[in-house]
Amino acid sequence: MISYKKINLLDISLSDAIINCKDSELEIKSPIMMYEIKDNKLLLNINENSDPHNLFLNICEYIDRLFKIKEINTEFMQHKKIIIDILDNSKFYNDNSKNITIKNVKIEGKTICSFIASHGKFKLKNFLLIV
Repeated sequence: MISYKKINLLDISLSDAIINCKDSELEIKSPIMMYEIKDNKLLLNINENSDPHNLFLNICEYIDRLFKIKEINTEFMQHKKIIIDILDNSKFYNDNSKNITIKNVKIEGKTICSFIASHGKFKLKNFLLIV
């Protein structure tokens, strides 16, 4: 996992419909963000007045362009929102870093999460609830 702050765009590439950083699959750690959960999707809300959010958004937009160059449809960019698919193997943690189930997560709140990008989608790996 690599923080969005430490990602060098020149190290990012697309291979076999998976986004990589140097020689391994890229797992991006987000900044602290407001979120919503709808229909097995995690929606991260972009605050356009926040420099960390704008940097994070620029990385997501670059990944979107990489997929589109290879004519892979993308589904993770929406006006002021990043859409991440919640998978069966996505892990959820409370504010004490204790493992919890998605049923224990509020529909809205603050989070730091990590995800991968493959086949035109962002896929949730870890979700940490921030109180």
